[in-house]
Amino acid sequence: MTSSASRKKSRGNRQPNVSQYDDGRRTPQQQQQPLTDQELHQQSIQNARHQSSRNQMISKNPDLKIALQYMELGKALKAKGDFRGAIVEIQKALEIRRNVVGKDHPDTASTYYQLGITHSQAQDYDQALVELKRALTLGRIVWGRDHADTACTYYQL
Repeated sequence: MTSSASRKKSRGNRQPNVSQYDDGRRTPQQQQQPLTDQELHQQSIQNARHQSSRNQMISKNPDLKIALQYMELGKALKAKGDFRGAIVEIQKALEIRRNVVGKDHPDTASTYYQLGITHSQAQDYDQALVELKRALTLGRIVWGRDHADTACTYYQL
């Protein structure tokens, strides 16, 4: 049996470790091991529930729809290479999101992250650093230190 085949087999057979934190996060020892199929399933369900509640929140609030449109426009301009135009649109989305969902919200943290990345691509590195630090500080609050989005922000810094 190849090593990758044995890893796949052991991943499916490994029992989940019950020594999780009270809020369901995995301990550092558990994070070093691959997720079991059951853990992957639970994570998928949680992600789907979060996305569903986020979509409901956006559909109930027209301002959040507008913020989402500004973000999409900003991303399109960024993909086109118009970084200054993208920054303007993302800043509009940020202002709306801060006013509607507040400063301590995952959407606000994501907007700071996108703003930081866009400033970096526009070669405005000082402002990119400011926005990415804001995204990191907020991301650690709303997602936690060990979340993938927080890790992406660390990487960009």
